Amino acid sequence: MSKAIQVYDDGKLVDISEKEVEAVQKMRQVYFAIKNVSDQAKEAKISDQNFISGLLRFAITIVEGVCYGQTRTASPDNRLDEKTKRIWDSLHPKIFKIVGDVKTSEEDRVAIERSNAAPQMSYNVNKKFEGVADRFGNKDLEGAMDSLKAMLGWNLSKYERAVVHQFMGFVYVQQNDVDAAIKAFKTCVDYNELSNSQHQGTVFNLASLYGSQEKWDLAIDSLMQFYKFEQDPAAESYIMAGIAYFQKGQPLKALPYIHIANQKAEKPKENWLQLELAILFINKRYDEAIGIVKQLATYWPDKEQYWETMAGAYMEMQKDTDALAALNLGYKNNAINKEETLENLARLSFYLEIPYQAAEIMQKNMDSGLVEKNEENLRLLLGAWTSAREFDQAIEIIDALASMLKDGTLYIQKAMLLNEKGDWSGIKDAVDMALQDQELENPGDVYILRGMAHTELGEFDEAIDSFTQAIEVGTDGNKRNAEAWIEYVSDRQGR
Repeated sequence: MSKAIQVYDDGKLVDISEKEVEAVQKMRQVYFAIKNVSDQAKEAKISDQNFISGLLRFAITIVEGVCYGQTRTASPDNRLDEKTKRIWDSLHPKIFKIVGDVKTSEEDRVAIERSNAAPQMSYNVNKKFEGVADRFGNKDLEGAMDSLKAMLGWNLSKYERAVVHQFMGFVYVQQNDVDAAIKAFKTCVDYNELSNSQHQGTVFNLASLYGSQEKWDLAIDSLMQFYKFEQDPAAESYIMAGIAYFQKGQPLKALPYIHIANQKAEKPKENWLQLELAILFINKRYDEAIGIVKQLATYWPDKEQYWETMAGAYMEMQKDTDALAALNLGYKNNAINKEETLENLARLSFYLEIPYQAAEIMQKNMDSGLVEKNEENLRLLLGAWTSAREFDQAIEIIDALASMLKDGTLYIQKAMLLNEKGDWSGIKDAVDMALQDQELENPGDVYILRGMAHTELGEFDEAIDSFTQAIEVGTDGNKRNAEAWIEYVSDRQGR
């Protein structure tokens, strides 16, 4: 049993409980146990990367077992609390990524050396191959194949037979006989007599043919054999492995290969980057997806989908300002042309309190015909112009909406905007239009507003008539307000 201890910390005596002491001792035991396993791994020539990958996978299994009661030690007292579970749920995708990155690290992959020297061919065999090559180059595929089949009856070395089968594979590919080509290339590889470059080329061709037949397991097996002896695999080999795993329904296994392919590609490959982006989105790894979609938008800035995707990723991360910046950049590049995307750009600008930009986007694209002049869009434009205090433009939109909807409340809104400008004559006209709506709510408010306009215009009799009507149809509040106005107007008339 551990005992409580006291230690000095920054000049003060601090008590360390028995529980904390015991926890530290157990952590030390775990550390030295892992160190012991690490030493054994080194003796077994297991690389640091593979050891770390295995250790992380073991940790994931243990933590998930404790979280969800799937291990022998997952007693109720040993379970993680809900807060810790939520933290784990947010962290474990990142740990999976680390595992994948460690496992596929280029630094860790050490190719096995094979001789790149090829045995010598006999003079007659070499001359025969020259004739076969001529026929192949002249598209005489049947003649070339007949010659190669005849050579198999000769007294050939293993190396020469391997080359014959390799050449037969090339001919079968040109004849679109994939099964025969696979058989020929596989026979060639099984001889294991070619130079490294020839051997590796044949293995890669074999993987490609398996992929063309959607035999993904065989394609992966061939590629793993290819990597074993390839010092610097080309990007094409990595994308082939990535596609194979993806087609098998294993996107997380595919991801590291696709990522390496994109890193090694001499020029950006749009479809490769699209595949990596899709997997990241499927697995909600939005932070990494941003980096990929930025590449796509940089190299193909005229493609609207990439700006939309970038904005969508930022929105998923609750980074609305960055989402707006992405859409704005696409808009400035003349890449945003879809009505829905233009509307989203305007709405996001309005939501982030940039109303003038929202209004300009909607107005310009309505005028050009890219955005429909329907009620929803006009109301968005009205709100944007109003918030931007561009009242003349807002009034124009109200007039367009009012003629479309015959809604009295729009004329009330127009009157309010005219009030900002002190246009009492305009207010009076707008209120008269509003009162034509028989279903108008709170008409008492409207009569008071009309009375105020008459008052400001010096039309005192008309003002008293309006306030009197407010008393007749309005609420109790309207009545009190109207009576006060009548008293005020009467005083101004000298009554």
